[in-house]
Amino acid sequence: FDKPSYENYSILYKQQSQSLECPCTTLSIEYNQFVQVKVNETHQICQSIYITDQWTSFISQRLGGISAIDLRTIGELLFDALASLCTLTQQTIDDQLIAFHAQQFVTRSVISYDLFQEQIRSSIEYFITSTTLNFIRSLQLVRDTTQGNTLFASRGTNMEFYINVFNNKTVILSTIYSSYKNSLSVCRCQDTSQCVSQLNIYGNSITVIKYTLPGMYVGCFIIEALLQSNLICFYNQSCINDLRYALNSSNTNLPTYYTNITTTALDLTLPSQYQPNTTINDILSKLMVEQWINTTSHRDYYDQCNPIQCQYSYVGKNDFITVITTIIGLIGGLNTILIFVAPRLIKIYSKRQTNRVQPFTGE
Repeated sequence: FDKPSYENYSILYKQQSQSLECPCTTLSIEYNQFVQVKVNETHQICQSIYITDQWTSFISQRLGGISAIDLRTIGELLFDALASLCTLTQQTIDDQLIAFHAQQFVTRSVISYDLFQEQIRSSIEYFITSTTLNFIRSLQLVRDTTQGNTLFASRGTNMEFYINVFNNKTVILSTIYSSYKNSLSVCRCQDTSQCVSQLNIYGNSITVIKYTLPGMYVGCFIIEALLQSNLICFYNQSCINDLRYALNSSNTNLPTYYTNITTTALDLTLPSQYQPNTTINDILSKLMVEQWINTTSHRDYYDQCNPIQCQYSYVGKNDFITVITTIIGLIGGLNTILIFVAPRLIKIYSKRQTNRVQPFTGE
């Protein structure tokens, strides 16, 4: 069959799936010619007000005497980091999708619809897994480097330096590592970078807690605290209102631009693979993606393969009548052969018997 259409190929395949072969004229085809993969939705926090400059400016109140681990001081960095993670994951996905769609799919002959779908499904699964793992490994490298080199956090959340001057000559620089208390124990940043405690708004003293933001933490490093945090408060409008009230109460001189900010809770009714108390670390382990979708076309693959012909071999099966007729025919042919051959064989045998020399014994 020369230059068969996709419809003709499909019919032929149903009839001769075992032996049908349609050699491709184009052996190597880019994925983007027949498959499209994209992210349908990302976590709704990445489209919310809570990663904007307006929000971070609203919660950041640079008033004198505020602790370095107060929500009004450190909250800006936490939400800036969250915004950065949204941007980084999206950029990673976009870059890797370009590379994926540019890959070559190599086949010598047209492969079946089922095999095609299975191979493409495996390729997409591998792409998603490898993209996620590479991102997590890169982030882990940054975390390990930060901890391993004992880097100083910009807001002094992991350690503090003290300068002591003696006799106006001798200067001694002292380092004191920070510690964080949770419900179980006290954790020291010198021992691990993953120490955290609840994110609070404090009064005149760090011992006076005026407000606690549920689900959010502060710790040795911003990224470590953020990864252990969750967004449970931001799914609850009452919790958000309480947060706004606490922030407004601590500073009555905020510009109208900040006080007029609209802070709507995240939508619990939207389909999601994440729970409100899912940690940022677990959300990040899926690149903050809600759903991947793909469109795959076997027809487009076939058109790009562009076979100029299809061929198949046919092995027929004879029915009972045909088999019996053939056997009889063979027997009849054998009889004919024997009719001509048998007399000659007998004649030759008789002649040899006549010419045989008999021994003579005289008495």
